[in-house]
Amino acid sequence: MKRFLQYIKRRPLAIISALVILFLYLMMIFAEFNAPYSATTSFSDKTYHPANLKIVHGKLVAQEARVINKATWKYAFVKDYYHPVGFFVRGESYKLFGLIPGNIHFMGVKDGAYPLFIFGADNLGRDLCSRIVYGSRISLTIGFVATFISLVLAILLGGLAGYYGGATDWAIMRVSEFFMLIPGLYLILFLRSLLSTNMDSGQSYMVITLILSLVGWPGTARTIRGLVHSIKREDFVLNAQLEGVPSVVIIFGHIIPQISSLLIVSIALSIPGFIMSETTLSYLGLGISDPAVSWGSLINRDISTLSNLKNYPWLLTPVWYLLVVTLAFNFFADGLRDFFDPYHKLPSSKLKDWFTGKKRGAKNASSEPNSACEQNAACEPTAGALLAIKELAVDFPIFVNGKPDVIHAVRGISYFIRKGEILGIVGESGSGKSVSTTAILGLLPQDAKISGSIIFEGQEMTELSQKEFRNYRGKKIGIVYQEPSRAFDPLQNLESVFYETLKNSDPDISKEEARNRAVSLLKEVGLNNAQERLSNFPHQFSGGQLQRICIALSLAQNCELLIADEPTTALDVTIQKQIVSLLSELKEKRNLTVIFISHDIDLVAEISDRILVMQNGLIVEQGLSSQIVNDPHEDYTKRLIAASPVFGQHYDDGADNQAADNQAATTTTPLSSAPVARVQNLQKRFNMEGGFFAKYGKFVYAVNDLSFEIRRNETYSLVGESGCGKTTTARLLVGMYKKDGGRVEFLDGASADNTKYIFQDPARSLNPRMTVEKILTEALKYSKQKISRKEMHEMCVQIMQEVGLSSSDLERRPSDFSGGQRQRISIARSLLLKPELLICDEVVSALDVSIQAQILKLLLDIRDKRGLSMLFITHDLKVACFFSDRIGVMYKGVLMEEASASDMYKECAHPYSQLLFESAPKSLRDDRGTTSLDRGTTSPDGATKEPTTKEPATTSPDTTRLGCPFAPRCPKATQKCFDELPPITQISESHKIRCWN
Repeated sequence: MKRFLQYIKRRPLAIISALVILFLYLMMIFAEFNAPYSATTSFSDKTYHPANLKIVHGKLVAQEARVINKATWKYAFVKDYYHPVGFFVRGESYKLFGLIPGNIHFMGVKDGAYPLFIFGADNLGRDLCSRIVYGSRISLTIGFVATFISLVLAILLGGLAGYYGGATDWAIMRVSEFFMLIPGLYLILFLRSLLSTNMDSGQSYMVITLILSLVGWPGTARTIRGLVHSIKREDFVLNAQLEGVPSVVIIFGHIIPQISSLLIVSIALSIPGFIMSETTLSYLGLGISDPAVSWGSLINRDISTLSNLKNYPWLLTPVWYLLVVTLAFNFFADGLRDFFDPYHKLPSSKLKDWFTGKKRGAKNASSEPNSACEQNAACEPTAGALLAIKELAVDFPIFVNGKPDVIHAVRGISYFIRKGEILGIVGESGSGKSVSTTAILGLLPQDAKISGSIIFEGQEMTELSQKEFRNYRGKKIGIVYQEPSRAFDPLQNLESVFYETLKNSDPDISKEEARNRAVSLLKEVGLNNAQERLSNFPHQFSGGQLQRICIALSLAQNCELLIADEPTTALDVTIQKQIVSLLSELKEKRNLTVIFISHDIDLVAEISDRILVMQNGLIVEQGLSSQIVNDPHEDYTKRLIAASPVFGQHYDDGADNQAADNQAATTTTPLSSAPVARVQNLQKRFNMEGGFFAKYGKFVYAVNDLSFEIRRNETYSLVGESGCGKTTTARLLVGMYKKDGGRVEFLDGASADNTKYIFQDPARSLNPRMTVEKILTEALKYSKQKISRKEMHEMCVQIMQEVGLSSSDLERRPSDFSGGQRQRISIARSLLLKPELLICDEVVSALDVSIQAQILKLLLDIRDKRGLSMLFITHDLKVACFFSDRIGVMYKGVLMEEASASDMYKECAHPYSQLLFESAPKSLRDDRGTTSLDRGTTSPDGATKEPTTKEPATTSPDTTRLGCPFAPRCPKATQKCFDELPPITQISESHKIRCWN
């Protein structure tokens, strides 16, 4: 609430709207006190009396008027006939709330000798102001109550439909469609006509409210249903399901609070909507009627003819009230929307700058000099520099505890890049890598403050307008984002995307010319079947294919500089290798200049000519790639390099073992041979076609004939590309999916109940609206153990200390923590009930290398302390070799190879395992020698095939169980490999392989 009040202070329209709503609400509650007269009080000789409240000599008075024409009810005010008006005067007796007697009114004529008409009188001489005040009671109450009832129905029915789906969803949605297909007004009129016309005002009041509620819930229910259906797939909901939290608690305790912003805005907009509906009914004579009064009935009675409005314009006052109420609720809803949705924030800082005279390009006094550049002459741009950045600073204004503050995202950095060069930028999240490059194209948020100089081909970019930037975006400077699936319009096919892009640079280009150009570009970036794939939509491509298309689009307008912002972070090692090789080829072929951003220093060193290391918005070190990796000078650079695992290291290596020793890892910790979990011939398939005939359609084997076991105090890793079945296997173990064949056995005290699951993304696996203590105690609350509240708190304090956090963090929410801290909380939650088996699903893939190292060390410490067994899922082979005791390599649901970490590193036998190892970034610190895959693979006919950046021959899932799934990509494949799935072959005591060759 405090944060909301601080926010609302900066939104004047929202404040005014809130005050108007509060005023109307108070007027409604205390109508008897606020109104000068009752709603039925009539002054028969004062028909259509005009407003007579005036200010004379600085005092409020009611002026008398006399009728001069009773046919038209024309009045003339009597000169000097005034009656003093005061506040809190005695008048008609009433009972406040029907209980408290009183006769004091907020405003009235002191002597009572002449009536006070603030807005005038109606055809029966009734005070219009008093009737509006009393009318607000019914109109606003109908709006509030109808909104409440409809919202409860929408939440209940929409929540149930979205969560349970199936028959429940079908039945509820058909009912909602019945109400939605019939026009609302016609349905209201039909329902109202079925009711008795002899109802009193109270009955009519309740019936109208119920009718409006029934008509109003379907639209909101369908929206809630869609959101619940989406949110129920979030990791924190799945986590609650795994811990046995009841469905009702999950729906109303976990899911519905996530859409609270939508519900609040929906409430704010529904109230005026229902008021308008009641007004329409009453205006048509089917709503509120005398003796009750509402704004609708006022409009119905008083605005019966146009002549009435011409002669007595004050009768339109209820309409103005209705308009003010509608606008107030709408503006207040806008304010709530802005509060809950950061993408709609107002650029208040620009308004402030306009008044204070500050300019966007003004030097930021808070920027710090870049010491790394001051000490390095290489920072100075040369005559051949394509891009030169000098003292660039970017600040973002924020509010902390209601007070203005500034985030210094970039603090005075300087560097340059030559034509045809690849410049790598590395650093942890928040170091300013993306912000500094986004500033080049002027794509920062509107409230960003930029200072310094950005010169591209002699042009100062900070001085360009948004219109002028269009001559550079795409045409001269291209950008490739981290997540390719979010870079495309899902409703546009590939041909349309390319046509739109090419037409931007050549307005006269024809569709046929654009199509030919698109095919040429797609072939250049190595996309197979380019001609046929132009009709496909983004969802029909893999992540690697989409990233290739992004690069092709950047090249479509012949850009000279390509900014690749974490282009491989979301990709597998094999696809990552292809993208890196593609960028290197384009550099040589087109003399393309590339800025390559990543937090993986080994990957950056592999592709880049020079490297910049950024920390806290500063460049702390820069130089040639080999110099940065082999001879770093700054402590931060050394920490980044040390945190990145090197092939040849294992967690069991002695503390004195150095990476430079170049010795392969061996496992020395004795492991128990007793398994805690055994998987035998596990199978899981998914239908590829929906609808009634889904079970007869095509299907894909996500897991096929999978067998392995996890031993006591062992870490077993599953590695492979995305879609190989790693996560599906893990979810089959905990029962999130129903298996289609095979067995999962838990042994030696382990069970499905004491097997805990840690999800990949810590930001999604923790409920953002719950405190850490509530997140932790929920796992205990619904466990089979009987634990008191005090014991729960003590357990939470203890587990927080065990994972390296403070007990004071229990009252904070997940958004208050960094990614590494959130993952520690996820680990703490999983450890509370003392599991025997811990499943870690890509738990470090979303983290920086330094945080990744901390989490891995924590998991190892906890495993050794508690004697846990772990199933560790990853696509990072360096992490797998460092962290694991044994490794299983999966491809399209099939276990291809299994060996100890040291054997897998030194002697991987399967061609797919070799491909994974050779695709991983080669650090200059690695000791792994060159293999056949480095020199080019050998085809079955003995010919040598050079490595290529083309995509694999097949990337679609298998819909059959015949043959080895890797055969289409295998350089050693024979016809037998395509016809029959190889059996598991034991090649040593701890080494298995599934291969005919």
